[in-house]
Amino acid sequence: MIETIISLHQLREGILFGTYGYESLGVPMPIEVSAAHRHLSMQHCIKTASGFGGCNAAIVLSLPQHLPAPATDKE
Repeated sequence: MIETIISLHQLREGILFGTYGYESLGVPMPIEVSAAHRHLSMQHCIKTASGFGGCNAAIVLSLPQHLPAPATDKE
């Protein structure tokens, strides 16, 4: 529940929180991971949750169409 609230906050404010403690990429595939927070214009996000015994869930969160995405020029 807390992660869903945080995800909604990121969508509304146009900020993507960094991954705490991230130092280096640990896989051979190029993926975009950052320790720093970044401003990013987003309309949608996917929140996933994994549980024991295959009890998994996913939710797609979207900004309402009448609200524009926040500007990314915040510093």
